Amino acid sequence: MTEEEYSRLPGYRSTYLKTAVSKSAKHAHFECTMHKDGESKLCFDKGIALHTLLLEPEEYDKRIVIKPEFTGVGSQLRRKIWKEDHKGITCLSVKEEAKVPRMVEEVKKHPFAMHLMGKITDVEKTYEWLDPLTSLKCKCRVDLMGEDFMADIKSTQSAKPENFLRSCKTFGYDLSAFMYQDGIYTVDKVKRLPYYFIVVESEEPHDVIVCHAGDDFLEQGMLKYRAGLDLMSDADVRKQYDGYARNSIIELGAGNRFDIGQTYND
Repeated sequence: MTEEEYSRLPGYRSTYLKTAVSKSAKHAHFECTMHKDGESKLCFDKGIALHTLLLEPEEYDKRIVIKPEFTGVGSQLRRKIWKEDHKGITCLSVKEEAKVPRMVEEVKKHPFAMHLMGKITDVEKTYEWLDPLTSLKCKCRVDLMGEDFMADIKSTQSAKPENFLRSCKTFGYDLSAFMYQDGIYTVDKVKRLPYYFIVVESEEPHDVIVCHAGDDFLEQGMLKYRAGLDLMSDADVRKQYDGYARNSIIELGAGNRFDIGQTYND
């Protein structure tokens, strides 16, 4: 199943729940109905390229396309036509694509990363389930699975542990980790498997670390996961997806202070 096919499956993926928690139900509903992903297009495409070359190298040349340089008279029109012809396909510049094989090589030098890779039973496996508390349809796609673990491959600007931990907070990786565990537990009725991140820097020297999701990390993710589901369940029931403060007037103060003031109704 391609990423495009997965994105069109009905249900809430972790990205949508992260958006609900960090932004609003309105933003999450937009992403869900438009099959949008909250990540930037470049980060998303680089991630797909890294996953494909590392996990399914035989598919790399079929799925990854290098963007040509368009210059001279008519370049804007030719660029527009090329983009339309390659809509839904992972496209990278020559410079960005050249980094992907080097990132893969660095992952292969990490002993524990390769220990996990040697125990893989499934890659890019899709799970679909109904959340028993809200009855919302959920879905996830797990990068790597073994009999006794699951793992996610992440590219990052800095693999320094404290910096990656900040990235986990910024991008909601704790929510994803718990949601994936919950999905597999709900579908397969197995114990919650240990969860690892294989982290590789997107710029040279492409350093690699492997992180294990601890209990308090997962508990933090569980709270966000439940908050996202509850928010979207309430919005679905009411058929009303609220933004930040649609009917209120925001009172701006000094520094970072603001107050949600009076409600305005026609």
